Amino acid sequence: WGPLIHITSYPTRSKAQPIMIEGRASLTAATVALVVALESYVSHDSAIAGDEHLSETGRSTIHTSSRLQRDILLCMSRQRMFLPLWTLLQAVLCHAIPANWFRRFWQWAMGKTMQGPKLRKLYMEQQVRTFLQKQHAKAQVLILAAGYDTMAYRLAHEYPDVNFVEVDHPSTGATKIEMFQRYFAHKRRAIGDELHFPGNLYFCHIKLGGDAPTTLKGALTEGYMIHHLPSPSRTASQMVQSSSNQVFHANTPTMVVMEGLSFYLSEEENRSIFEQIDSVVGCPGTVMAFDYFHLDEYKRPQTKDTKKTLTALGSTFLKYKVKLFGEPFVWGTDPKELPGFFRGTNWRLMKNAETVQEAGLLSSTTFDCGPQSTSL
Repeated sequence: WGPLIHITSYPTRSKAQPIMIEGRASLTAATVALVVALESYVSHDSAIAGDEHLSETGRSTIHTSSRLQRDILLCMSRQRMFLPLWTLLQAVLCHAIPANWFRRFWQWAMGKTMQGPKLRKLYMEQQVRTFLQKQHAKAQVLILAAGYDTMAYRLAHEYPDVNFVEVDHPSTGATKIEMFQRYFAHKRRAIGDELHFPGNLYFCHIKLGGDAPTTLKGALTEGYMIHHLPSPSRTASQMVQSSSNQVFHANTPTMVVMEGLSFYLSEEENRSIFEQIDSVVGCPGTVMAFDYFHLDEYKRPQTKDTKKTLTALGSTFLKYKVKLFGEPFVWGTDPKELPGFFRGTNWRLMKNAETVQEAGLLSSTTFDCGPQSTSL
């Protein structure tokens, strides 16, 4: 399938180019959120039958997060999203019947990769929870390219003494905040339920990759203004702003999550992200969980089943879908070569998420990373 479909050559993104189209929220983030939200219409018994490798806690986490993901997505403003994709979201998620039909179609077309987003998110959340159980007394959580994921919102309620900072593209971040506001308003109108935004969740809106005017390190340590939404009565334009160095503390044990970002950055840009994080919070106790793709020679996500026709077609579809969205895959590495990527840095590989790989996640492997001085 690769030689047959890879007829047209597309230029790769240059360093000066942003990783997303200017002024538009991420379409890939919306697509991933849709796949996760579809799980909300799967009965608990059905989820168990399809995910034998998951624990009861894991299934419960997926079910809870997918329901909130569905409710948040349905509150997306039409002006904030590419109209065909917004229409698809509304049509598919409005009722169990279209949701289940679309889910079956996606499973038929994409095979095991349907499980990828939910397992990847479950793995990341498990790493954060494990970290907080060990470091709860003095810890913070940093999430890069959070997209429309709800993990920080849910965990911030559970751990009110821990600061959660989401870093994302300005357009995607603003869309997410507006979705939460509309969700709060909907709950008040529908059932009179007054929801409150957690007081320890903050949003930092900067551009990652390309010739971004503000570096990640600068945004976290040099007084960059980050947003906070203290109550449902406020609108996005009325958000409170705080200085980043008042919220995010250097040299503090930090759980860093970089999910669904590495493959949109070049190798040099990925190295820069790790170096900046190390320079800010590279202290004993800090852990970083991230994922990546093993791309084949056609820039398609690769697994051990890629040579199969349907799997190859699904990988090719992913490749051209993100290109169409203006967010092409740029970097990937063989799992065996990953130690070389960190050679000469202060990071060391800690864990290989084999269960995620075996479940069909196109990101071949997911690792936790920690500074070499960490005694884990």
